[in-house]
Amino acid sequence: DLKVTRSGGDLIIEHKTGVLEVLSRSGSRSDEWLASRIYSPEGRVIYLDYRVVAGRRLLSGIRDESQALLTTDMRGGAGQVSSITLWPESPADQLTFQLQQQNGELTKITLALDNGALLSWRLRYETVNGLRLINRLELPTDGFETITYRPAALRLPSGAPVTALPAVRSHTSFPRSNQPPITREYSYSAKNYLGYGSNARWRNYGDNLYRATGNYEYETYEDLVVGSGSNRRTLRRTKRVYNRFHLQVEETINQNGKTVRNRTEYHEKPGLSFEN
Repeated sequence: DLKVTRSGGDLIIEHKTGVLEVLSRSGSRSDEWLASRIYSPEGRVIYLDYRVVAGRRLLSGIRDESQALLTTDMRGGAGQVSSITLWPESPADQLTFQLQQQNGELTKITLALDNGALLSWRLRYETVNGLRLINRLELPTDGFETITYRPAALRLPSGAPVTALPAVRSHTSFPRSNQPPITREYSYSAKNYLGYGSNARWRNYGDNLYRATGNYEYETYEDLVVGSGSNRRTLRRTKRVYNRFHLQVEETINQNGKTVRNRTEYHEKPGLSFEN
């Protein structure tokens, strides 16, 4: 799906879609490559600018051939982004989102409108297996969304630093205005994108599953549910199957008593790793 080449001090990533990314680094001894230019299939380009804060390059702006599209403001020397501004050079179109953080977590996003009204999005978190994860998003419309997690849904191969990672169990939207909640529930096969159950040994860098050589596939399931309590009903169930290169090889949809199944074949050679 992509081709990587070297051109002087840059890495060139060519996507099958026609998108071309140019990755640059801050110096010849740096191991950090960040996108500096992105070209569309039509030849349009955007430039990404960075500033160094506490020894790290952080995104400071995005521009195209004629104007700035986005700028960020930093708070102090810690590298915390305090605001993001869209269309900064066009006062009539300019939008500035103020970001509020607490204990290193983004907790509130505020947008001031021309009439003085404030729109805000609030984020809440919970700790799952030692990780801080978003579990609630409150919207300016008074609606909100919730996320629940399976604490140890995705197991890792032996030798990994942890035995399992959490994954989303459900995502529910409460739109208000007398509309019923809409829930998507997720479940996962024992095999997963981390490579559990494959013949690839764990390493702390790169994609471990790319090194698997067997006929490895993993599955995810999504149920679309409307309503709650006695009014709860499942509208659709979707099964997706992926191969060891994370390409979707099958999608099966069950809805209204009917089943639609699509199967995709790729030029994969069983027994060979991705490098071969």
